[in-house]
Amino acid sequence: AEGVLNKMQNMFNMWRSRDLTLLGRAEVAKTQGISFLMNLAGAVEIPALLLKQAKKMIYRFIWRGPDKIPRETAAQKVDEGGLNVPELERVCSALSLKWLRRAAGSTAAWADFLQWDLEKIGGVRGAVRTQKRP
Repeated sequence: AEGVLNKMQNMFNMWRSRDLTLLGRAEVAKTQGISFLMNLAGAVEIPALLLKQAKKMIYRFIWRGPDKIPRETAAQKVDEGGLNVPELERVCSALSLKWLRRAAGSTAAWADFLQWDLEKIGGVRGAVRTQKRP
C-alpha cells in the first residue's frame, strides 16, 4: 500500500513542474492520481489511513498547498462551483461492491468459499448492507 502512495507522489512531482491551471491539476489528480487507488481498491479494502494520506496528497497537488475550498465543494460539478473531483470513499465503496457483485456471479471454486462466508451475514445482500458507506 505504501508503494501506491510513493508512485502517486512521484507522478504528482512530475506534473508539478508543468504550468497547469487549477482545472488541469484537478484533471491530472482524477485521471492519474486516483487511478492508483482504483487499481488497489478493486482488489482489497483500502485502509482508512492510506485513504486519508492519498486525499491529502491529491488536494495538496490540486491547490499547491492547503485546501482553498471545502472538499465537498470540490467534489461538485464544475458548473456548480466545484472541480468534479470524486470523493475517494465513494469510489472505493463502489469498487468493493462491484467486486462483490462479480464474485457472486462467478462459478469459480474460490467463489464457493466466499459464498459460504457471506451466508453467515445474509449472503451478498447482507455484505452490501454491512459495507461501510460514506
